[in-house]
Amino acid sequence: MKKIPLSALTSLIIALSASAQIASDDFDYTAGAELGGQGVAGSGWASGWVTNGTDTSLTLSNPTGSAEGALATTLQRNFRTLSSAPTSGTVFFRYDISASGIESSLANDEVLGLALFTGTGTEHAFFGIRNDFFRLNVNGDTAYDSAASTGGDGEYTLLLELTFNDSGANESLRGIVVDDVNSFDESNSIMISNTPATNFTFDTVRIVKNGADFTGSYDNLIIGSTLADVGIMAIPEPETFALLAGFGSLCMIAFRRRK
Repeated sequence: MKKIPLSALTSLIIALSASAQIASDDFDYTAGAELGGQGVAGSGWASGWVTNGTDTSLTLSNPTGSAEGALATTLQRNFRTLSSAPTSGTVFFRYDISASGIESSLANDEVLGLALFTGTGTEHAFFGIRNDFFRLNVNGDTAYDSAASTGGDGEYTLLLELTFNDSGANESLRGIVVDDVNSFDESNSIMISNTPATNFTFDTVRIVKNGADFTGSYDNLIIGSTLADVGIMAIPEPETFALLAGFGSLCMIAFRRRK
């Protein structure tokens, strides 16, 4: 009777699940230094962090590595360019942020999040906190917001999902506030649904803090082609359970035949 090699089945599963982390930065730099000019933490970047023009750089808050905006400054922005920006498939941008003292009133425009740029001049997308809600901004002019009081002070893992549908001409974006990185369930997460983003290309990410009256921090910026790449474990869909069950059965059959 012909044997089924377990190595072949294992290789098949690995091939099906293969993915690649595109870039990352854990902000593990010297405490108290400005983020601008830093650039050794993580991989996948063409250069270090840049403070653009008259902007003020974020500073590094503590030895564990979170980049934190200083309270005395209204606007702080830093850019970093990817060594090879993706132009197809789906790309996930995961970043951890925290806010303390952020106001709910829009009279004081307080913002904390991440944007996608071409160079340092053209903003294509932004996702983050704006006062007491979350905002997904597309092409610099169209804003999509979550309900009031869904944001505000707290610690959040944010996920910006970009899907290329037509090689840069007709893409879609989703902004997700992840409920649990170890057991991610879309139905339990705040989500700003698919939105059109035409003529979308990018090569640079920007982290931004706007507002002098609150403390904001960033950590664990990871860019990848799958949720697993960016450290988020999704609850398997029913069809995935079926696939895993089928694979388990094949392994059991192969094991018995080898005996």
